[in-house]
Amino acid sequence: MVNCILPEAWFSESLPKHVKSWFTRTSCLQTKIQIAAELIKNAHRQGVPFEAVDFDTLYGRNSWLRDELDKEQIEYYGDVPSNSTVFLERPLIHWPVTKKGESQEATSHWTFLSGSTISLQS
Repeated sequence: MVNCILPEAWFSESLPKHVKSWFTRTSCLQTKIQIAAELIKNAHRQGVPFEAVDFDTLYGRNSWLRDELDKEQIEYYGDVPSNSTVFLERPLIHWPVTKKGESQEATSHWTFLSGSTISLQS
């Protein structure tokens, strides 16, 4: 499968059918992060030998990518921005409950209840 990054607008109704057939919506409308995850996981599943994956801050700060590699038990080393909060242990986070009784995880209204952090800024 060939991966590519194309603007979704290119897949308008006016695009000729023979041109659309060259691309599949699933492989061409992925982000760089999604393509990286797919390539890394495919290499791992096919037995390509490597000790770990190393990536720059674009990928290192992406929690979805890191979670995907964790699920596959793939070791990685990623750069993160210098102002990132890094936890030395898994933090306990409190998400307030809304009036409807639902967690507010989608908002930024949370509190750390425990977990020590370090500052990356020098």
